[in-house]
Amino acid sequence: MVDRELILAYVDGTKSFVQLSSAGLLVPIALRSEALGFMPHTGAVSRTSLALACVSWLLFLVAIGAGLLYQYTAVKFLEYQSNKRAYVPRLLRHLVVGEGPGVAYGVMVSAFYAGAIAVILCAASELFAW
Repeated sequence: MVDRELILAYVDGTKSFVQLSSAGLLVPIALRSEALGFMPHTGAVSRTSLALACVSWLLFLVAIGAGLLYQYTAVKFLEYQSNKRAYVPRLLRHLVVGEGPGVAYGVMVSAFYAGAIAVILCAASELFAW
C-alpha cells in the first residue's frame, strides 16, 4: 500500500528545490555584479570561474528538470496504484511502474547540492584568483 500523504509531501518539497534551483541560476551573475559589491570587478572573468558558473547552471537545470519529472511521475504513480489500467507513457513506465519516482527525486537533490557547491567554488575562485 502506498502512503499518498507521504508522496504528496515529497511533491511539496520538490517545489522548493525547483524554486531554489531557479534562483541558483542567478547567483553566479549576482556575485559578479557591481551592485552587490561582493567581488572586485576587473572586467575579466577567469576560465575557472566561467567553467564553474557553467557547471552550476547545468546542474541547477538538471535539478529543475528532475524535480518537474518527479512531480509528474509521482502523480502518475499514485494514479497507477489506484488503477492498474491507467495510461502511463512508455518513456516514463520505468519510473512509474518499475523503480518508482524516487529515482528522479534523488537526481534532483544530488544535482541541486552539486550546483550549490559549484557556486561556492565559483565565488571562491573569484575571491582568491584561482
